[in-house]
Amino acid sequence: MAINKIIKSKISASKKGAVSLYIVVFTTILFGVIALSFLRIVLSESSSTSHDDLSRSAYDAAMAGVEDAKTAVNKYYSCLASAGKTPATCDYVVLFDDRCDNSDGIGLARYLYKDNYTGGEVLIQQNSVGSSADNNSNQAYTCVILSDVVQDYRGTLTSDTRTKVVPLRIYDGGTDASSATIQKVDFEWFSSLNEGTERPDGLFNTDNGLSFESDTNKTVPPTIQLTYIKVGPNINIDNFHQANSNGFEYSTMVIIPNGQSQNGATTVISADDRARAGNISAGVNSPFGATCSTTKEFACKVSLNETNIGANETAFLIVSLPYKETVSDFAVTLYDGDSKVLPFEGVQISVDSTGRTDTLVRRVESRLDPADLFFPYPQYALELSNPDGGDALKKNFWITANCWFSQPSTGGVATQCNNNGNIGG
Repeated sequence: MAINKIIKSKISASKKGAVSLYIVVFTTILFGVIALSFLRIVLSESSSTSHDDLSRSAYDAAMAGVEDAKTAVNKYYSCLASAGKTPATCDYVVLFDDRCDNSDGIGLARYLYKDNYTGGEVLIQQNSVGSSADNNSNQAYTCVILSDVVQDYRGTLTSDTRTKVVPLRIYDGGTDASSATIQKVDFEWFSSLNEGTERPDGLFNTDNGLSFESDTNKTVPPTIQLTYIKVGPNINIDNFHQANSNGFEYSTMVIIPNGQSQNGATTVISADDRARAGNISAGVNSPFGATCSTTKEFACKVSLNETNIGANETAFLIVSLPYKETVSDFAVTLYDGDSKVLPFEGVQISVDSTGRTDTLVRRVESRLDPADLFFPYPQYALELSNPDGGDALKKNFWITANCWFSQPSTGGVATQCNNNGNIGG
């Protein structure tokens, strides 16, 4: 009996030891799996962070090319402003070279750095050009292409820059300039990156169920004011006080987004519509409604038809935000009579810049205005300068009876109508 008890006790102790061993093994495996998972997460995050850092650094290198482009464009147009200078004498061909793979290297760098540039990519360095390179981050822009011929004009309106004046000047593509006539101007505004005013019903396109909704905020595009001016080679200031005629047009149109486009229809504003908009005595000068959609890059679009802008005429499109503090991107596109796009020339500069850090590459496209198109064009007949309301406008209002003509008094003597009373100031 004693021997049996001893054997049973040893078996029981052996089982307890095996259970403890199993617990230790499984615990070790569990902690190993957890440690490996954490290590994997750390390595993944480190790799992602490193990639993001390289991507951001390559983007910064590309933007360095854009900044060099700004400097070069300012230098080029300052040269053109000098007496006796032409595009040829200001090195137009060098600056606007559309190749980066030729033996001469990047045209922008050749234009800007002259003899200090020997070809190839441009390193981003901390010290001045010409001294020993300091490029610890291994950053460079590898190609920057500038063009003063663009397929459309693009810009942004904000509460600080509410007005932009766009010259409607075209590139004839080497053909006879007299045959290049602008017959239509398309204006589009409000991209998906913009935020409009809040409205309960929002902007919704029932065709495909897309909308500009963002959580509970439904936004709609802003109201736009367009002023279209076209003049011939000879103009008199008195033309601005006359009805649109003889090739002269001066029309201001207020365009209100008022619905959704079910079939992609575009609001068309004809020459007759613009004539009425520019001459209040010719008819009702009401705002135009524009149907909008969420299926394209820009939500809203209007077309100014029958513009008939010839090579010897000058035309401008003045774009304004009359209401609300909002931001809206916009684009202007020109067409001939066959609906072929007529590119702008010398109105806006496109910059295609590629930058790299180590082997990671980023590419950006920017637009530069060679001239200040935010020059102060009057938006209002009267404006208070203090945005906080400190300035007060005091006005006297008078009620009169037919004061615009003389009335016969009793006895047949014509007298002017007297003011009947001041209703406050």
